[in-house]
Amino acid sequence: MINQFADYNQVNLKSFEAVVAYLGNLWRYALQNFRLDCSRHHVHPLWTILEHDAEFYPPSPSFTEKRMYKRPGIGNEKNVALALGNLLSIYARNNISARQAWKCLKKSGMWADLMGYCKQRKISKDELFEIIEQGLKERRLASKVAA
Repeated sequence: MINQFADYNQVNLKSFEAVVAYLGNLWRYALQNFRLDCSRHHVHPLWTILEHDAEFYPPSPSFTEKRMYKRPGIGNEKNVALALGNLLSIYARNNISARQAWKCLKKSGMWADLMGYCKQRKISKDELFEIIEQGLKERRLASKVAA
């Protein structure tokens, strides 16, 4: 979350010392956006005390309490790689061929992200197909799926 604030405000918040100047801003953002409501029209009294009475020095007026959320396909490389690996394990367990797996992946909701992942790593579609084929073989050999 701190990285999202840093990205939006274009500041470096990679160390504790750098974050200290913005603690008040971050604190207020968190308490205003993730409130402890007792009911629809009533905020828990402790929440109000925490929001208004907490003091952090020095305040940073140049900091905007807004996050830059991840855009689809950006910053999710690890998730794409894990999802592909998990799908290959499922496909191997169900004795799905590489061609069938390729068709399933194209229809899946992750195809665009997978293509972005491959483009970023300079992996061609032919190379991706080979990776899928090899992954299925390895999973079948490493497990009792081959039996």
